[in-house]
Amino acid sequence: MKVAIIYNRLFEFDGSKLSIGGIQTYLQKLAEVVNGLGWEPAIFQLATQEFEQRAGLTQVFGKTGMPVESAANDIGTFLSDCAAKWIGTSPGLIIFGSDSYFVNSPIPSIAIQHGVAWDLPNVETITSAKTIVQKLKAKFRESRLNHLRRAWMDSGNKLNRTMEKIRFLVCVDYNFYNVSKARGKVITSRVWVIPNFADLVPVEEIASQRQRKEVVRILFARRFCWYRGTRLISPVFRRILAEFPEVHITLAGDGPDESWLREYFADSDRISFIKYDHQELTAILLNHDIAVVASLGSEGTSLSAIEAMGAGCAVLATCVGGLTNIIIDGYNGKLVLPVEEDLYLALRMLVENETLRERLAAKAYETVQDSFNIVLWKDKWSQVLRNVAAQ
Repeated sequence: MKVAIIYNRLFEFDGSKLSIGGIQTYLQKLAEVVNGLGWEPAIFQLATQEFEQRAGLTQVFGKTGMPVESAANDIGTFLSDCAAKWIGTSPGLIIFGSDSYFVNSPIPSIAIQHGVAWDLPNVETITSAKTIVQKLKAKFRESRLNHLRRAWMDSGNKLNRTMEKIRFLVCVDYNFYNVSKARGKVITSRVWVIPNFADLVPVEEIASQRQRKEVVRILFARRFCWYRGTRLISPVFRRILAEFPEVHITLAGDGPDESWLREYFADSDRISFIKYDHQELTAILLNHDIAVVASLGSEGTSLSAIEAMGAGCAVLATCVGGLTNIIIDGYNGKLVLPVEEDLYLALRMLVENETLRERLAAKAYETVQDSFNIVLWKDKWSQVLRNVAAQ
């Protein structure tokens, strides 16, 4: 059985190195599942020059002939054609690494839904400017007329037309299914929910790092872009640093907001900026007490949150997307609205209360162990792959 996995960019477009991101990690692990079944996986992506690389045991084909900035539907069509040629007359499957790339194919296909992407606030919501024009826009958005306009546009949008064609769908959270139902959508696909995963750090290793110490270390390990909460959490971090001299904060990653963040915290000597490869993440997590996931939207069962939970960190997260499938507030983490004051109060509580941090971290670890471990994830995916292959 040949299994082609389609995604826009696993490696950089020139094939020089692997891209960093949750979906990239996910697809590499999925290829391992395919290998474990004794099948042959390959990943197809766009490229600025043709290349063949390996990600572990998996062949990665970078294909030219389509501009890298092309629309998702065009990318899906192009790469699925490449995959079909590779599969040839052999038994095969195509896995669309994101449902946005899904197109109809005569080859049995699975689409992966990584979390709703249409729940992001608009620009006026995330800025403090209150011009007359913005107030008028806000008033229109809340009007009945706008709700009717959105319903009419929604009835024929590309996402809905795509969803009607997907026969097999794997979702990383329950939020997509519930939101779709709440919007009156009828999902005709066969749906499986397989939440994201993390490798558990051994308890002994966590214990050796979680010794009582005076410094409290906070980690924000996300892509630096506004919808991941960079500009929401920054004033919260400033308030915490001003109030607690024993706190040190690490901002780990990169992205379009990096320059803004560096300028915002230019006067602070207790903010560190780092970049990391995924294999370095465990060591980074073990050196921190609290992990913050302050997303404003477009979030599934966040790998950042689950990885932090599996490494013994206390997690503070916003209640968006699939994060509500991971964290129960006060049981295995802190879950708050994506509002500055709520984030500040919860983070202050975690900084002040070491006993609370330890209790939440312990329950978080148990949650990953029981529900979000990678062995369970691989087993669920193996069942789905066998099921679809038998159709």
